[in-house]
Amino acid sequence: MSNDRILRTLQQDVEIPEVVRKKADQAFAKIRAEQEETGMDNKKVVSYNKKRTGRKVFSKRKIAAVAAVAALATATVTAGAAAYMKWSTGMAEGMQATETQQKQLEDNGMAAFTSQSCTDAGVTVTAEQSITDNYNSHISFKVEGFQVEDGQQPDFGSISVLVDGKEDLNLDAGFYDGIIAGDDGMPVRASDGSSALDENGDMMYYYVQEDGSMEFDINMNNYSEKGFFIGKDIQVELKDLGTVDKAEFTKTLEGTWSFEWTLGGADTAKTYTLNQPLGDSGATIQTVEVSPISVYAEYNFPLQKETITTENEDGTTSESTTFKEAPALMGIKLKDGTVIKNMYMGGGVIGYQNNSSDDYVYAYATDRIIDPDQIAYFLFLNDTPVGDQGLTEDNFYEVAVGENQ
Repeated sequence: MSNDRILRTLQQDVEIPEVVRKKADQAFAKIRAEQEETGMDNKKVVSYNKKRTGRKVFSKRKIAAVAAVAALATATVTAGAAAYMKWSTGMAEGMQATETQQKQLEDNGMAAFTSQSCTDAGVTVTAEQSITDNYNSHISFKVEGFQVEDGQQPDFGSISVLVDGKEDLNLDAGFYDGIIAGDDGMPVRASDGSSALDENGDMMYYYVQEDGSMEFDINMNNYSEKGFFIGKDIQVELKDLGTVDKAEFTKTLEGTWSFEWTLGGADTAKTYTLNQPLGDSGATIQTVEVSPISVYAEYNFPLQKETITTENEDGTTSESTTFKEAPALMGIKLKDGTVIKNMYMGGGVIGYQNNSSDDYVYAYATDRIIDPDQIAYFLFLNDTPVGDQGLTEDNFYEVAVGENQ
């Protein structure tokens, strides 16, 4: 992003605790509270790329999109994809996509299939599927021939991604673990809705598929150039395999798996004109652009500073000055009455467009496939519950959808 549009860029790795957040719908509020800032002398736009805290737990380490991709010497390519292909497990059950939604995304071009394989060191990795909109692209890979012991988290040692020859993107990535947030915000198995916690309250991960393979997902975003991913050539290089624990990667197998193809994708977003004040927050939500996999909200929000008091380890207190944030667009209420209180998956931007206006942006990828036409209300967080208290309707500003452009 250009310097005149962004004053501050933040990319922060978030340590995922062993026990998933008690309430997934509280996790998003914690994400914002955990953001680090590098000074508060001007307005900000923060670009962030968080690890999953609700739908699934991905790698605990930051992965940079760097380095050129090696030659495709070991790649075996199988081209072509028929209509209504079988979706990967992470894309289908992980994003809670119904069969109707899957077909819609194939028909409108957002979902595309690759079927490009590369074998090295006895492990075959296949680029299977992508879902792409104006700002995000999700890619799934099937991994065959590599296993880890129960309780271990698999991971690649390094990942390199180029889109149209550029590195101008943020990404997170990791093996699909079969876990999503249930209706009550607690972690459940995506396959059957059963609890993903054992008798001690610890997470149980489900990396291995029924056929013995595993799935590796890459989720990318670029909010500085609309349509950045759609129809662009992409190069991906995955190197080495092993396990990760407390952000430390241990290599158990050396190899390189390289891919190059053209992304699909489509601009299917709908823009809702709202112009609605959000209580006494001082923010007015102007427009919300929503696609099946992301939201992009624009506010008018005059700058407001606040003083925060924190307690130090030695018992003393410290004060710091920060900017208030506009109420987060946390969820939606559908026309059939379904309420989704937290639909955050990861990656996005938050903050002011520049240092001379009150234009404020809040955008991110959703943790599930949504139908923009079925949205009746947008839900903006007005209060964060404490302890084990879950979010209720009283915690939200509820804004009816406006004109659909």
